Amino acid sequence: MTTSVRRETEQTAAPQFIPPKMPYALDPNTKIRKTTTTAADPNNPKETIVPEFIPPKMPFVAKASWQKSTKGQDSSDKSASVASVKKKTVAKVQDEEDDNKDKEPTFIPPRAPFRGSRKPQQSQAATPRDTVPQFIPPRNPWAQSKHNTRSTESDDQDISQETAIPDADQRAASGDDEVVPAPELLRRDEEVADNEFFDEEDEDDYNPEDFPNLGGSEDDEDGSDDESENTPAGNTSEQASQNSESTDAQGDGSAKNYFGGDFDDEDDANNAPTRLEARGVGKRNILYFTNWGTYGANFQPQNLPVKEITHVLYSFAKVNPKDGTVFSSDSYADTERLYAGDSGGGKNVYGCVKQLYILKKKNRNLKVLLSIGGWNNSPDLATGVSTQDRRKKFISSAIKLITDWGFDGIDVDWEYPANAQEARNYVLLLSDLRKALDQYSKNNKLNYHFMLTVATSAGPANYKVMDLKGMNPWIDAWHLMAYDYAGSWDPTTGHQANVFVSKKNPLSTKLGTDKTINDYLAAGVPPNKILMGMPLYGRSFLNTAGLGKSYSGVGGNSEGTYLYKALPRSGAKATYDADLVASYSYDSKTRELVTYDDLKSGQAKAAYINQRNLGGAFFWEASGDKVGSQSIVSGVKRTLGTLETVNNLLKYPTSAYANIRAGMPS
Repeated sequence: MTTSVRRETEQTAAPQFIPPKMPYALDPNTKIRKTTTTAADPNNPKETIVPEFIPPKMPFVAKASWQKSTKGQDSSDKSASVASVKKKTVAKVQDEEDDNKDKEPTFIPPRAPFRGSRKPQQSQAATPRDTVPQFIPPRNPWAQSKHNTRSTESDDQDISQETAIPDADQRAASGDDEVVPAPELLRRDEEVADNEFFDEEDEDDYNPEDFPNLGGSEDDEDGSDDESENTPAGNTSEQASQNSESTDAQGDGSAKNYFGGDFDDEDDANNAPTRLEARGVGKRNILYFTNWGTYGANFQPQNLPVKEITHVLYSFAKVNPKDGTVFSSDSYADTERLYAGDSGGGKNVYGCVKQLYILKKKNRNLKVLLSIGGWNNSPDLATGVSTQDRRKKFISSAIKLITDWGFDGIDVDWEYPANAQEARNYVLLLSDLRKALDQYSKNNKLNYHFMLTVATSAGPANYKVMDLKGMNPWIDAWHLMAYDYAGSWDPTTGHQANVFVSKKNPLSTKLGTDKTINDYLAAGVPPNKILMGMPLYGRSFLNTAGLGKSYSGVGGNSEGTYLYKALPRSGAKATYDADLVASYSYDSKTRELVTYDDLKSGQAKAAYINQRNLGGAFFWEASGDKVGSQSIVSGVKRTLGTLETVNNLLKYPTSAYANIRAGMPS
């Protein structure tokens, strides 16, 4: 019955409302008398009347009007009234299509947020709460031995020189609003290819209500219950075939897609199933890129050697120690700085974030991760994830940041957990972060695996505190910082990034990467998850007779470092030690020793990576490399051989920035 019909009914007689029978409802016209006695006067019971039962009002029932219209009528009058109402009702309904003046909109209850389909409940014995997904390595078993690692990653403002970040007034005065990259560093774009990630899900301990802002986008209203394909990583030969076929997937022709991007929908990584990362073929070649490097070093996103790498780790985001919120460390460099072609204004993002997205569109195999923490910011990170509430805030804010910026994952750089409790907090953070990333992808129907990696120590004093076995199931890669083995903090000189240790001169090799990797393998970390880090800088020792000797002072900047592109120093002799897989230079006149990686040691390390079936290499940091034939990044890539090909993500429906949501249209 429509609203107009109900109004007509109120003006005339209507059928008598008969309230539904309720188990406790008595006749409302019957007064109930109840006899009670009191302890003071048990012989004189008192009689009270229970309040009359008033049935609850039900929608669309005009009880008061009915009582007024039928009061004093006998049954025959009531029948006549009913007949009259029926006739008027039929006539009203027939004319309803032509009479829209009194219509009221029909109330439609709002659709609940899409949370994905619910999985059938399993018995507690079948899935205990502390069970984690088992990692199935895609390669054959490997030999394992023992030892552990230490590494220190410096995130100082510029390794080559002290650089002050200009404030807004200084930038305006200097006309630095528009940035042009150093021309000698410009690289051509990289051809791209297509691939998939594989994943095993485990949501036993994950509660989506803990992360309310990770819900689906506003466009996600169809309530679909489809789940992503959930296939374990097993048949690596099939994966390799898929990877090989996908290499030729991208052609020269590309059309505007439905949200303004310049790429083929069929070549979109978002069509690939979401699975826990397990690569079939190919190595990763990863480059850390810092926001402060865009100032003094003038190394811009356009200078990145995208043809030589698979991932960029954008560094660093900070953590608020009070509540765990992850936030930009330099909003000007990250999102505000104007590059050539930028007009500014609007609800758009600029800065490095926009430039990195443009690089992703042109190079579909290039993934960008946000690195959170770093050496200077790690104390705040440790405090910011010390409680469950802070970890929830860390997770929700970190995911919002990468999906606002159009990134492909998160790299956590905690240097380093200091005790068992912090090690436990690290595991809890990674497990919940992994589940939240998967939930965001599912809620927004992205069908994409957001990466989660960690930068990890090569020093036994640090990694022996960590729960390597507990962390491993939740992350895609361990970025082993296999450098800073020696420096200004040591009493004697030494190699800073050697693979093997020296028996003849033990003071020159305080640590060794090979021994560290053996310890990680013994702890249960698969070799293809370990990426060996290489420094693109050298550490200097002054007034020394050589390796393993005393020294006095350091050269270079205040940290005692030079960028690799400034090495070897004029007058110094460069030497490569094949037994240790380490390089250094020494100037006998100035008595300065610099330990660093060069092209020879870098390519030898790449051969070691292949021999040990490691996952690949990464470099700290982008502004330090040479251009041309002496580039370590390019040389390592050539030795590694085939690089991993996995398409990046370009669809970010929940981004706070209009140009990211639109796919950065030209």
